[in-house]
Amino acid sequence: MRGRVEPSSDASSATESDSEYGSDDDVGSGNPKPGFPLAPGQTERQALILDKDQGIFVPGTINTYLRQYQRDGIQFFWRQYSEGRGGLLGDDMGLGKTIQVISFLSAIMKKNGVASDRNRRQRYVSRLQEGKAWRKRRELPPADSKWPTCLIIAPSTVVHNWEREFDTVRLLVTLSRC
Repeated sequence: MRGRVEPSSDASSATESDSEYGSDDDVGSGNPKPGFPLAPGQTERQALILDKDQGIFVPGTINTYLRQYQRDGIQFFWRQYSEGRGGLLGDDMGLGKTIQVISFLSAIMKKNGVASDRNRRQRYVSRLQEGKAWRKRRELPPADSKWPTCLIIAPSTVVHNWEREFDTVRLLVTLSRC
């Protein structure tokens, strides 16, 4: 099938694999996945709370479109992260591992889907670079719970997919603010 494909009829989610959203002709177009109308019977969800005391949650604008097994994967990541352990999530292609990682990172980095999220860390680091430690020794404080850091290592062939998924999350947040 080529071109736009309607969201899944599964009432619990509208996100799916890239293969369901068009052809390779769409690659490089810069267009995010199509709009995300709620499927018949689907309702908007509240935030997925991972740790209420610490205020760690996946915004409802993302959670609404996740499938239950994707929420389970995000909760798995949270358990591993909160215990200081690593984790590996593997399944068949197209089941949403990328969006699970992005959702989890949104939660631990306390991205709330508001304009102030954009470039927040960059502004923080810029302020630190004006300090003595940076000017004298080119030192910045290590990442911590307030400013977690993540390095995503992926084959170059899937970088475009990551970019599209990040665009999708931005689109979901933008649409919810309209």
